[in-house]
Amino acid sequence: YELNRVSFQYVEGSARDVDAVMELVNASGFSDKIRQAGEGDMKLVMSVLEKRLSSRDGIETLMFSLDEAEDAVYGGKDVEYIITSQTFQERHRRRVQRLFQVAENKGVKTRVLPPNSPHIGRVAQFGGLICLLRIT
Repeated sequence: YELNRVSFQYVEGSARDVDAVMELVNASGFSDKIRQAGEGDMKLVMSVLEKRLSSRDGIETLMFSLDEAEDAVYGGKDVEYIITSQTFQERHRRRVQRLFQVAENKGVKTRVLPPNSPHIGRVAQFGGLICLLRIT
C-alpha cells in the first residue's frame, strides 16, 4: 500500500509512569515533534495524490465530494485516507464528524487541515475534501 507508512520522531525524556508521561507531553517541543511527524505523513499523501491525478487508473481511486466519500465508507469500499480542510469541516460539521468516526472505526486515516497548512491550497482546489481509495 502506498500510504502504509509510519513516521517516527525522537522525544528525549522519561515515560516510566503517568506523571512522567504528563510532564513529557506538556514539555515544550513535544507538540512540535507531533506536528513534524504529521507533516511528513501529509507530504507523502500529497505526493500520492499528485501521482494518482496524472494517471487514468489513479484518478479512479479519488473522490472529491462528501456524498462520494460517504458512499465509499458506508458502502464498505476500501478507503485508505480522507482529507478535509477545516473550513469544509466547519461547513458540514455533523456529516464530516460522523463520516470520520465511521471511517476511523474501519481503520481509515483521516485528517483535517488547518488554514495555515502548506497543503490547504491544493485540497481547496478540489472543494475541500479528498478521499483516497486503497490500491491493491
